[in-house]
Amino acid sequence: MGPIIESRRSLRMGDVYDFVASETVSSSRTEAAYIERGPLVICSGGTNADFTASVASHLGIPVADVDIKSFADGETSVRSFQVMRGRDVFVVQSTSRPVNEAIIGLILTITAIRRAGANKITAVIPYYGYSRAVGGAPTSMDSQTAQLVVASNQAHLAPGMILHEEEDAMKDAPLSVFGSQGTVAARPISAADVARLLEEAGVDMVITVDLQPPGRGQIEGFFRPITPVETIRSTSVALEQVCKTDFQRPVVVAPHEDCLGLAREFQHGIERRQGKRTGIAVILDTGSSAQAEANASAMASSPSGETSDASLKLVGNVNGCDVIIVDGIIDTARSLCARARLLKRSGARRIIAYATHSLFSGEALRRLEESPIDEVITTDTVDVTGRDHEHKFALASARKLRRVSVAPLVAEAIERVHGNGSLQHLRVFDSSTADPDTHGEE
Repeated sequence: MGPIIESRRSLRMGDVYDFVASETVSSSRTEAAYIERGPLVICSGGTNADFTASVASHLGIPVADVDIKSFADGETSVRSFQVMRGRDVFVVQSTSRPVNEAIIGLILTITAIRRAGANKITAVIPYYGYSRAVGGAPTSMDSQTAQLVVASNQAHLAPGMILHEEEDAMKDAPLSVFGSQGTVAARPISAADVARLLEEAGVDMVITVDLQPPGRGQIEGFFRPITPVETIRSTSVALEQVCKTDFQRPVVVAPHEDCLGLAREFQHGIERRQGKRTGIAVILDTGSSAQAEANASAMASSPSGETSDASLKLVGNVNGCDVIIVDGIIDTARSLCARARLLKRSGARRIIAYATHSLFSGEALRRLEESPIDEVITTDTVDVTGRDHEHKFALASARKLRRVSVAPLVAEAIERVHGNGSLQHLRVFDSSTADPDTHGEE
């Protein structure tokens, strides 16, 4: 990283703009906007092509000509036909299914652009894959033992790994957790490893949307201080769609404790836009780790693959209320549907679910259609259209699904970063600045 940083410092911006101005361009609006904005380039990392095109359209610039394809053996080839030297390049790529292929495509695109002489490279990752793999002690250990294990190993760990060596505190730990030598197998902290790969590839900055887990700041900390991570919030865009419903006694529900902050944002946003007093509730999973493992085993062997909701407990009253469940991710939809069933049994009048990232793995779409949820709202951070025919048919047949675009937010973030502007209003949702809905009640 040292030589790269020095080369960036030695580059004079006047030279860059002179180079751009010297290029032969037509008088078309798109190319004129490109020159006016300076050396700004946007390209796709192989997936999210439609999303990248939408972002570029909002910026008024073309998508750079970068050819990404796969060989017969699965290897990825990247070729850039765009002038990159001296440019401020934004590579757009969600690291979603196929996750590992998307990550490799992003890494190779970044290295190709770095070798082509780009002045600055920003990875725009609307959905950051492996964000849920942030490490931690095994869940079946008691908290006191876990703290001792983590504290005793911090000085010995290689970056991105957890390796628990023999400790007196482990003697009473269950054999299902530890091996015959009293050790736990090494596990990667995958989110940290992805961060290291991006930095080594030459990325200067990362922009993402509603980074998971919400509000913890763990993934941002996996990057070194010289690589800032900017997380923009989708709350304002989501509320525009959510508040198209005229709620009766609205209650915002956090499906787990991590989403309480997000639930409060929606609570204040609905009150501001519709002028209606809005309640808040949370669903807790009171099951022990042993019960959770048993439930997971039962779910894996169950033909329907549904989650048991016996251990779920609702804190709050939703009887006769319109309920809005807010979460960060819908993956298999098992957890979401289990919570929806609990809310329906508790008397919810209508159930709307919002999640930023829609992975829709396996039978997720079928589960959502068969669940008590009346409407599912999500964004376009993940491309769910390019899968097999069965999935495409399920997507086209989904009656409850509504998708909103965060491309305008991402485009604004890119424009502000390129112009050294502030992203404060994109990072933090302020309900007091939200435009109230004209049909709100007093």
